Amino acid sequence: MRVEYENEEFIRNCIQTCENKKHLQQVAFSTFHNCLTQVCFTCNVCRTSLPELEQKKIKNNQSLKSFAGDALK
Repeated sequence: MRVEYENEEFIRNCIQTCENKKHLQQVAFSTFHNCLTQVCFTCNVCRTSLPELEQKKIKNNQSLKSFAGDALK
């Protein structure tokens, strides 16, 4: 699955487009990270407005489990 970092407006447009095409998708908004994320299984893409600082943490090889665990502390 491909990951795209986009702004919220772009993601909202993608959600609407995929919805109109009856794609299988999951959408979530994180109040902790203040970001919108769409996973479209039909397009095989994950789009998120995750802030740049959080992107860097993930890119620095932190596992998702560790990343989520930090958020729960």
